[in-house]
Amino acid sequence: MLPGMRCVRPGQSNADSRGTLAGPSGIVVTDLLRKMRLLTETKVVMIDTLHLFPETYDLMEKARDFFGLHTIGRIFRSV
Repeated sequence: MLPGMRCVRPGQSNADSRGTLAGPSGIVVTDLLRKMRLLTETKVVMIDTLHLFPETYDLMEKARDFFGLHTIGRIFRSV
């Protein structure tokens, strides 16, 4: 694990949540979870505001494909 990182296990009451996937920081965090073999234990949520650029949607799909998030990830769309 990298300095300054802490691992939160499922069921811990002090679990943090982070929200980002379509930006560089979200990709890095998701990749770190994958490398630490924690991605399958993590709930990955993508929020679609319906106001994103086409490039953002392309990146979201590429990330879903690369990280295998089609089965463990969820997309919430605003109404």
